[in-house]
Amino acid sequence: MLSRILRVLKRVKGESSSPQELPSDLRMSLSLIEAGCIAFEQPNTCTGLVFKDTKETVSSLKESKQIRVARVECIDREEFPSIRVIFLLKKREKSPFFYFDCLFSVESEEEMKLLKNLQNQDHLSIVFMDNQTTYTRSFKISREDREKIKEALREAKI
Repeated sequence: MLSRILRVLKRVKGESSSPQELPSDLRMSLSLIEAGCIAFEQPNTCTGLVFKDTKETVSSLKESKQIRVARVECIDREEFPSIRVIFLLKKREKSPFFYFDCLFSVESEEEMKLLKNLQNQDHLSIVFMDNQTTYTRSFKISREDREKIKEALREAKI
């Protein structure tokens, strides 16, 4: 599935794109969730995110100017051990705007690779999508935020 998202990013360069342009298996996977976030590997081996929500939410998020890692936590559950990264989007420097999270399964080599990539990159591309429109934005990730991810990976012993 992640490789299909990768192909989508190559096609989604502008401000909007019709969902019909997405590969059918990716559209199907995204149609199974009403809202949520999926991490994927971009062509340059950086980690990117696809964030799906309502049209109103996605439309307002395109105004975001900054992203921060609000918190990273290890979730030690027998059925789904994971690392949860909570992101905070901001319109301006001091104005919290919108929180969302992304889970990375500790048992998945692919997802741990994505999280390890994220700890080393200084930018994050996010594809915001609803059922009709797609917006792509790139955000700078601070050194402090990357350190939060590194600490969680150390804590999870990955």
